[in-house]
Amino acid sequence: MNNSPKTMPEAEVSLNLALYLILNDFVTSNVMVAIDGAQIKTGNNIHFPIEEFMAKKNCKMIKKQNDWRGTYRVDNAAYNIEVHSTPGKGDVVAKLISGVDLRVESKKGPLTNSKSSKEYPLIREAIGQLILLENIMTTIN
Repeated sequence: MNNSPKTMPEAEVSLNLALYLILNDFVTSNVMVAIDGAQIKTGNNIHFPIEEFMAKKNCKMIKKQNDWRGTYRVDNAAYNIEVHSTPGKGDVVAKLISGVDLRVESKKGPLTNSKSSKEYPLIREAIGQLILLENIMTTIN
């Protein structure tokens, strides 16, 4: 019996956030989601069945780049999710209705409560990654 705590994979965190933003009309364009191929599959081991997940969320691929990457139409929504594997842009990038550009670094995490805080190291890692994003650094200079 597997007693390890249940976790939500990073790819699922990113896609759920993208869907939330789109379905609640918080964006003014498609939402870009960066997913590393190793989050989906390594060798014959599937870590996150992205196509099955998207189908359960009523999303259909309308423009395929390769494998599972491409544009997914979100049913009953004005905008879509564009899944790519380009590093250095942020895991979820969206233009909010407020005019702000949202950039998110997603992290996998436990779905159960614990006495220790596993979130603090993940938050520090995400903040560090956001600070070092190539696009942000070039606009600062």
